[in-house]
Amino acid sequence: MRAAFTDANFEEQVIKASGAMPVLVDFHADWCGPCKMIDPILDELSGVYGGKVKVGSLDVDANSQTAAKFGVMS
Repeated sequence: MRAAFTDANFEEQVIKASGAMPVLVDFHADWCGPCKMIDPILDELSGVYGGKVKVGSLDVDANSQTAAKFGVMS
């Protein structure tokens, strides 16, 4: 299952993630067609690599501070 990243938890869940587990962050928007197309792939990756890679998404419309901080524009 994919994690839900937000402005409030991004620092703790991604930046300060403990251990050697890599984190894959999907910066997405509900209105974004390509974002919707990649959703099933991210769900599959989360299932296949659960426990080895943390896979999560951040809604850029609802969490604009984090998106801006990392230069996510489109």
